[in-house]
Amino acid sequence: MNGITKDQIFPSPPASDRTHHQHGTSYSRPSPAKPELKCSPLSNPLTLETGGPIRYNRGPSRYVPGYLGSTGHSAVLLNNKGLVGEDWSNEPTGSQEWCESCENESLVRFGATILAWVPARRLCEEALARYFRVTLAVTSCKPMYELYVNRFFDTFGHLLEEPSNCSSNLAAVSKALCKNTASFRISNDLDIPKSTPEFLDSFTGQKSRWDMLGTVIVAIGFVAMSLPPTDPFLCEILPKGMSVREYSTSLLEVADACLMLCDELDVQSNLLSLLLLYKCTCYQAVIGGDISSSLWRRTGSLVAAATAFGLHRPSAKEKPYSLLFIEMQKRIFSSCIGICFELATFHGRPPCITRHYLSNDYPLDASEEELMQDDEDAIKHKLCPDGWNKTGEIHPATMGKAFMISHLIREEILEICLGRKLPPLELQRRVQEVRERIDAEFASFPDQLRTPLSKELIHSKEAADISCIAQVQLRFIHHSFLLEQLDHPARDEERHLHTARRLLEAVNLLWTERDRFVEHKDDVHWFITNYGIPSASALSVDLYHQSNSNPTRPPSPNRPKTIQDLILFVAALEWVSEIDGNYALCQRVSKLLRHILDRVLAPPAVNGYYSPQDQFAGFDLNEMSVANVPAFGADLEDWLNVDWSNAPRMVFG
Repeated sequence: MNGITKDQIFPSPPASDRTHHQHGTSYSRPSPAKPELKCSPLSNPLTLETGGPIRYNRGPSRYVPGYLGSTGHSAVLLNNKGLVGEDWSNEPTGSQEWCESCENESLVRFGATILAWVPARRLCEEALARYFRVTLAVTSCKPMYELYVNRFFDTFGHLLEEPSNCSSNLAAVSKALCKNTASFRISNDLDIPKSTPEFLDSFTGQKSRWDMLGTVIVAIGFVAMSLPPTDPFLCEILPKGMSVREYSTSLLEVADACLMLCDELDVQSNLLSLLLLYKCTCYQAVIGGDISSSLWRRTGSLVAAATAFGLHRPSAKEKPYSLLFIEMQKRIFSSCIGICFELATFHGRPPCITRHYLSNDYPLDASEEELMQDDEDAIKHKLCPDGWNKTGEIHPATMGKAFMISHLIREEILEICLGRKLPPLELQRRVQEVRERIDAEFASFPDQLRTPLSKELIHSKEAADISCIAQVQLRFIHHSFLLEQLDHPARDEERHLHTARRLLEAVNLLWTERDRFVEHKDDVHWFITNYGIPSASALSVDLYHQSNSNPTRPPSPNRPKTIQDLILFVAALEWVSEIDGNYALCQRVSKLLRHILDRVLAPPAVNGYYSPQDQFAGFDLNEMSVANVPAFGADLEDWLNVDWSNAPRMVFG
C-alpha cells in the first residue's frame, strides 16, 4: 500500500483513545473529544482537551493578494510588471517561517482531534452515496468526492483504522495534512490548473488537505440530519451515547475546526477552502436556523471570500485548462450569492453584494462525467441555443444555471423593495419590468423544470427530481409574491393574494406528499419556513380583515379554501422536528396562525353575546331521525352501518 509509514509519525502528547468496538462489519467508537479552541493558537498558552500547552509564535504572514481589481493599490504596477521588473504575485517576506508553522505541535494535535471524528471507510462511502441522493449537490462534484475518499483511505486508512497506537497514528496523518494544506499556497493557486487530473491530484491521496476533508465531514452531518430515526444506517454512524442533534452539532464544530486550520496555515483564498466555508454556512442554517445573527455574519464572510477569489468576474482562462475547475468556480459563486440573497429576503435586509458587480458566466448544463473530460467545445455542441441540455436530464449544473438566473432576479427585487424609495409611477414601471422578466425567464427554462407541480407529477418522478423542480418553481412564485406586495398605483391586492395561495398550495402539496421523499425532509422544512410562512401570513391577515369588515359584505368565495389551506399549514408547521434549526420559529408562527384562525372561526356575536344556535346555521336538527343516525346508546355496529353519504351536513360559512 502506498501510504504513510510509522517512520513518519510525529510525536505528540497522548490524545483520547480511539478505541474501536466491533459493530457488524465496521468499527464504531465512543464520542471523540471535540477539537475546541477557546481562542486562536496565537494567544496566550491554554490547554486543549487533548492536553499540553499551546505555545505557538507564528511567523510573519504571507502576502496573499487574491483578486485585485482596476482600483487596487497596485493595479498600475500589476498591469506593467514587465516595466517595474517585479512579480507582485509572490510574497515579499515570511515564507520560511510560514512553511514551518505546519509542523507546530499544537496544530498537529488539534488536527488529530479532528481525525478522530472521521468514520470508517465503509461508513464514509455509504454516507457520501446517500448525500448525493438527498441533496441538490450544485457545488459538489460526485466523482471528485468519491475519488478523494478512495485515495484518502488508500493512503491513510491503515493508520486511521488500526486500533493500536491510535493517538500517534492520528498525529502522523494530521502532520501530513497540515503540510499539504500549507504547501498548496506556495504555488499560485489563483492560476487555473491545466487539466482536471492536475486539479484532482492537487488535493487527493498523498496531497490530501484539511479543506476537502472538512467538506466530507459536512456531507456526513447533512446525511445524519436527513435520515429518518428508523434507518439502520443512523445507528451505525452515530457514536455511542449521542443523539442526532448532538452529533450533527459536533460535526459542524469539527468542520469549523478544519476552517480554523486552513486559516492558521494561511490558506484563505483557494477554491476548496471557499467551498468548505459555503458548506459550513449551509450546515449552520440547517442546525441553527435562518434567524441567527451568527449565520448572517458568516454569510457576509462567505461573499467577501468569494469576491476575494475573483469569482464575481469571468475567469481569465487560456487553453489548456481544467474545465471542472472553471465550472466549480461558477457553481460555487452562484451558490454563495444565492444564500446571501435568500437570507437577505428572509430578514428583509440589504444583501452583501449586488448584481451590478457580477459579470461571471452561467454554468454549463452538463453532467459531471462530461466535465471531467475537459472538452468544452464538445459539451457546447450538445446544448440547445439557450444553453440547456437536450437530454431533458436535471444535472447539478442544470440547477446551478437555473439558480443563477433566479438569483439575479431576486437581487433586483430586493433593490426595489429595500432600496431608496421610488416615485409611485417609477415604482410601477419597475414592477412591471421585473414581472415581465420573471415570466420570460421562467418560460425559457426546459420543460423538465416548468412542469407544474401536482400529485401525479410527484408520483411519476424520482424524489430528487421532484425536489429540484420544487426548488425552481417555488423560487419563481416567491419572486412574484414579493413583487406583488409592493404598494404602487397599479397594485392589485387580488393578484397578490392569488400568488400567496399558489405558493401555500404548493407547499402544502409537498408536505402532504412528504412520504414520497422521506430523505428530503430538510428540503420540505425549507419550503415550509421560507415559502409557507410568508404566504400563510398574508392570507391569514386578509382573512382576519374580511371577518372584521362590514357584516353585510358577502364573504370571499376563496374563504373556505383559504381556511382549509391554513389549517393544513398549521399541521405542517407542527410537523417540523425539534432537531431542525427553524423549529422555534415554526412553533411561534403556528401559535400566531392558530390565534388568527380562532378569531376568524369564532361564532358570530348577537347583541354582544355569542348565540350557540348560530353554530348550527344551515343544519336541520329535524333531519336527525333514527332512520338517519342511530341513537347515542346504539352499538358500534349500528353506527358503522349508517349511509353517511346521505347523512345531513352542517354548512360552514
